[in-house]
Amino acid sequence: LFDLPSSCRLHPGSAPEVAFQNLIPPVVVPSLEGIKGGVKLPSAKTWFDHLEPTESFVLSNCTVSIKDAAAKDQNMFELVEALSGKMMARTRKMQFRAVTREEAMDFVEALKKSK
Repeated sequence: LFDLPSSCRLHPGSAPEVAFQNLIPPVVVPSLEGIKGGVKLPSAKTWFDHLEPTESFVLSNCTVSIKDAAAKDQNMFELVEALSGKMMARTRKMQFRAVTREEAMDFVEALKKSK
């Protein structure tokens, strides 16, 4: 899961490529003429700064479920991670909404296979 900059202007149903392009800053390739001419290069920001996830789940500790067809929002699925601590066990839940129910089912199937 990644935090996208607020300047992205993404909306539900945006292509994944659009989100990915918003995570990577533009690349400026300096030319020899530009360097000799004193063109100022942008700040040295590493290209992968926004690609560090804000949340991560260990899939082997997770259960994935999809909302039933009678639910209000049929495009949602849930990821529940069981965390074991020294004193007590706890869980973390994250709900995701796909564009279509078929896409949600594809996500659930892929997550279950990767366990």
